[in-house]
Amino acid sequence: MGKTLGTIAVIAGAAALAVVSFGTAAAFAALPGVATAGATAAAGVITAIGVTATTVALQSTAGLIGLGPKAPKPDTSETAKRVTIPERVAAYGRSKLFGYYILFETSEGYDAGFSTVGAGTAVDVYAIHEGPIDAIEQYYLGDDLVTLVGNTVQEGEDGRYKDGKVKIYATLGESPGTHLAAVESLIPAWDDSHRGDGVVIVAATFDAVKAKNFQETYPTGLPPEAGIVARWQKCFDWRAPGQSVTDPSTWVWTENAVLQTAHYKLTREKAKKDAGAVFPSGPALQAAWDRYFAPTLAYWTAAADDADSAIPLKAGGNEPRYRSCVAHKLTSPHKEVIASLTACFDGWLAPRADGALVVFSGRYYEPTVSIGPDEILSFTVTTGIDDETEFNEYAVSYVSADHQFSTVDTTPWQDTAAIEAAGAIKSTGLANQVPSHGQARRLAKRTMMRARAPKRGTITTNNAGLAVRGERFVDVHLEEAGTVFYSGPVEIVRLTRNLLFGVTFDWVLADPSVDDWDPETEEGDPAPVGESVTPSALLPPVITSATVDHTGIGETEGGEVTPGEAASGARIRIEATGPVREDMTWYARWRVGTSGSWSEREYNDLDPMLGVTILTEFVPIAPDINVQVSYSIGDGRNSPWSDVEVVDTTF
Repeated sequence: MGKTLGTIAVIAGAAALAVVSFGTAAAFAALPGVATAGATAAAGVITAIGVTATTVALQSTAGLIGLGPKAPKPDTSETAKRVTIPERVAAYGRSKLFGYYILFETSEGYDAGFSTVGAGTAVDVYAIHEGPIDAIEQYYLGDDLVTLVGNTVQEGEDGRYKDGKVKIYATLGESPGTHLAAVESLIPAWDDSHRGDGVVIVAATFDAVKAKNFQETYPTGLPPEAGIVARWQKCFDWRAPGQSVTDPSTWVWTENAVLQTAHYKLTREKAKKDAGAVFPSGPALQAAWDRYFAPTLAYWTAAADDADSAIPLKAGGNEPRYRSCVAHKLTSPHKEVIASLTACFDGWLAPRADGALVVFSGRYYEPTVSIGPDEILSFTVTTGIDDETEFNEYAVSYVSADHQFSTVDTTPWQDTAAIEAAGAIKSTGLANQVPSHGQARRLAKRTMMRARAPKRGTITTNNAGLAVRGERFVDVHLEEAGTVFYSGPVEIVRLTRNLLFGVTFDWVLADPSVDDWDPETEEGDPAPVGESVTPSALLPPVITSATVDHTGIGETEGGEVTPGEAASGARIRIEATGPVREDMTWYARWRVGTSGSWSEREYNDLDPMLGVTILTEFVPIAPDINVQVSYSIGDGRNSPWSDVEVVDTTF
């Protein structure tokens, strides 16, 4: 099973990748932590881009009203990629990821004595994830969810991957990494210097098969890409006893979107890594924690507790309020990744005056700060919604475990009163990376109420207005020349610190009823689950009769057939039944006794019918000729052989 692309990629630095040509004299860069004689550095480290600004887009799903970014899901969640320098990917929660090829080669049969054992085996290795993960739960080959016994993929119902032809190996991203000896046995150049420190690696091997069995064993025509469903990164949960911010080995896996946001801010953005290090050290983690989290820990604890709180479900039971399964590229700007995470809990995140981070989950609270004419220098108020830009429907999607962790749609969220008033549906999408349709709909409700708030505007304050920093909801009193334009709670969605005076912030009217939730009428329905279309297994044909046919090979004496002087064989007439299909090709095979090799022939000129007659070529004169039949169909698959029939061809 050959491949035309003969390349091998190696990991350098913190899982940055480069492709070098593969040959008998090629030198290969060692993976991190191992130096080998002749190893060549092949790639530099791709670093995440930091973001600094005086204007902070507060992450309260601000992207949906034009105030904040949204991070797309990495394309490696759909299929493996083959590029020269792949981007690094990390993920939270539970989801499915494919990876980037770092080895795409066919074995020449390297083995002790340079024998041909393993010749033609396709060997694929992928870098899936940056950093250690909790556990791998499922394995995929393309769209196929497969079962492993040991490392061997079990045969599918239609015969694919049969006879143990496919094997999968994986690491969990430990540092130092795990060397895949099974890959080295097939590709000797992939030695123990290619261990992949801090990188989740998946390898798949595909044994060569005969041409006539290829389509059945590999129905996609090529070795499918390997992917995994995993519980991804572990996060620090300061609420749990036994965990230490300086010791990531004590951290645990979580779907809590607030804990995931804290993990990203701490390990990817705030804590500094030593030169050449894969991850921040314990002292660096402690310093960042003390600077950005410890002073505001009460906010983080309240938000994390809220994310864990139980929400009742229409079908009974409950689920946590705010979970996330965000996957992202490490080359994405920090602000985009944070926007994607905070969108999963309708989060609000901003630095306080001392630099410590303040966070709120998607939950209304009564404002504790009020500002009015004494603090406000100027303001604007917009009443109503622009007809040209308003939306009254969100097409809502989520990541569904019932659909192989694909992104699927749930019931759209609609403002029915707005639809009736407009006389038309004006729709846009809301695609947060969350694992349930109920959560996706709850977030849609909050987003719709914010986007369609009947009042919004901008306020500029004097220095006394600095009190609003670190607050999500504040009370404002907007009055000029005795006219009150608005008085009540507002939500701050973007804030700018002015150099000469106070702050300027964008606001929308806050509705305390945003947290009301009736699962019976508001939860909606998940995407319907249908059976995937997998070809059914082909049934073996049945031989109804098998008789010797001496016609033309003997002499007739008184009605009896006797062998002529040159007669050394006979034919066998086989009657068989099987499916009635236009695309069928029949095969018959024979051998003398139960040992020796089979002689096989194709019969492609038989008309489709329930019963067919096959007249074999000449077979030897013997009392124990074993015969079998089978068929193939248009997609290249072959049926099992029929039961053996024994025919006596002697005269």
